[in-house]
Amino acid sequence: MIEFGCLARYFNNYRDEVIFAKDNSFGFLQIWYDKKGLNLKPIEELFQVILDEGFPAIIHAVLDINEIPDHITILKELLIKLGHKQLIIHPICKSEPITDKIIHKLAYNMQKVVEQLNPCDITVFIENNSKLDPIFTSPEELKIMFSCVPELEFLLDIAHMDSIEHLKELVSVKIPEMLHVADRRLEEIHEHLPIGKGNIDFRKVFNNVLPGFEGKIVFEIIQSDEDIIAAKKYFEDLLCLSRRMPMKCFTYSEMKTGQEQMVSDMVWEVFEEFVAPGYLPEGIETFRCFIQVDELIKATESGKFFTICCWDEWTLAGSITKRDGNHISLLFVKKDSINRELQKNCLTKHSKNAMNSNLI
Repeated sequence: MIEFGCLARYFNNYRDEVIFAKDNSFGFLQIWYDKKGLNLKPIEELFQVILDEGFPAIIHAVLDINEIPDHITILKELLIKLGHKQLIIHPICKSEPITDKIIHKLAYNMQKVVEQLNPCDITVFIENNSKLDPIFTSPEELKIMFSCVPELEFLLDIAHMDSIEHLKELVSVKIPEMLHVADRRLEEIHEHLPIGKGNIDFRKVFNNVLPGFEGKIVFEIIQSDEDIIAAKKYFEDLLCLSRRMPMKCFTYSEMKTGQEQMVSDMVWEVFEEFVAPGYLPEGIETFRCFIQVDELIKATESGKFFTICCWDEWTLAGSITKRDGNHISLLFVKKDSINRELQKNCLTKHSKNAMNSNLI
């Protein structure tokens, strides 16, 4: 399930931010924390207001690597009093030079945070940085961190990426459970812009790097109410969550004689773009032979293979093929239709048809 959140902007009244979030169907607010307190105010000035409002929130603690040990107890007490079960740590390093050893110091400090908070059933997320704060930015640093502190969860800030390839490398280390989203001109070292004001290709990010993402998405956009609302609408449409793109537009049917070519072409199109780059030439050729029309016909006629097609009106949006009723041989969804709900529906429809056919 995807849940959208927005910032409790420090320059606005917190109660007004809660009203804005409720009125626009955001699920939670993100509250800034640093050595000054909450939203650049002393903790005691905002704590009771947050408690009284009772609106779901998550604290985003921006701390220097050498400040983290001093704030563990403060954060623990604050989170317990607020009833929060999640914490974001955004590490920076201004107090000493960044060397190859600094990531190990950060990992040690994060281990201490986890040791304090996990027994309180509080999940700790750590956020990747941009090159503006070049600590915890590379895949190598992520590998060190999560091997040392496997209990940590990963918050991926998309606007902190160097490139799509860099983003892929980060996600290959650990799949994020939470995202920070804003636009950016990638030629600039660090920016958080309204969606559409930069040049991040979010369609490519979610299709190629984060297909089927489930979790929290925080819009780190402060420019205007309209920009935040527009960002939410954009991602509802992009991720097929908007009521303008209901799932009922998809229909399902068993692959019929004469549809093998359509299935073969669709599967190859998706495989070639998303899967083939990770295969050796021999593997690609083996797969190509497996999905040829003649092979699909033989497989179906053998009675061992069964294929369900998913249709967007007259367009083939996806298909699933099972062998012996319980082994998925093929599950492919066209790029324009990719989302986890469609894949789940393919599996559900296939299982029902298989049971009706006494295959399972």
